[in-house]
Amino acid sequence: MRNDERSVPLSAKAQATLRSLVRVVVPHLFEHSRDGSGLAERIEDRLLHAPPQIAADLSQALDVFGNRISGLLITGRPVPFARLSPPAQERAFAAWGQSPIPLARTIHQALRRLILTTWYATDAGRSELRLLPPLHTRSPALDWEGPLQGDHTLDHEPVARHPVRRMPEDLAGARAIPAAV
Repeated sequence: MRNDERSVPLSAKAQATLRSLVRVVVPHLFEHSRDGSGLAERIEDRLLHAPPQIAADLSQALDVFGNRISGLLITGRPVPFARLSPPAQERAFAAWGQSPIPLARTIHQALRRLILTTWYATDAGRSELRLLPPLHTRSPALDWEGPLQGDHTLDHEPVARHPVRRMPEDLAGARAIPAAV
């Protein structure tokens, strides 16, 4: 993405839908406050820095999810998602995930994953899962972390490398075949 390609901020309705979705997907963040982690704002910032086509797709998904007509089709109630009560929001979100309409299930999964991946990328989210920060930001803490014994790493490389190997002469013209062909 070039620096001059910026995504458009979310509309007020999309922001309200996003805040409501965050409350449904990670409800424990709202036990003691409105949103102690600022997760909805982190997601908005993530969308602002995402490639424009991805941000547009996710913004459109939020618009569809929060729409009255979508609410009528999926839950039978012509009420925007953000205006439903918290228990009704939980039921509506579950209905989207189990809908017979494939696009509804796709939108449900896309928004759920957006919220959860953003949460798990935070220090609080990782500590909730009892995950250590990435190895390049800390010292090895477990026996199996770090370089292999007897091997050395180069300062400019993150992994230990075997000395350069030569390709056997009879395989010099061979090409690797991708596994997903």
